[in-house]
Amino acid sequence: MDTQLVADRTCVERIRAAHLWTQERRDESGRLLWAPMMHADALGSSRLLLRRDLLATVGGEYRVGIPDRSCALVIPVSAGP
Repeated sequence: MDTQLVADRTCVERIRAAHLWTQERRDESGRLLWAPMMHADALGSSRLLLRRDLLATVGGEYRVGIPDRSCALVIPVSAGP
């Protein structure tokens, strides 16, 4: 078995087990408006690769902002323009 593949898979599983984002903003009804990914491990934007997890957690399609490689912002399409 390829040890690099095992290491990469372990890293992704560890990221998946952690929270997908570090903060969030919701409206009065509890609907998610935006969620930044500014993790201490500086792999915030890498969490965008977990598309299935994000779709399930956000509850549908989303837009992203990537100001730099250490962080990202998720904005559900349902939050509006």
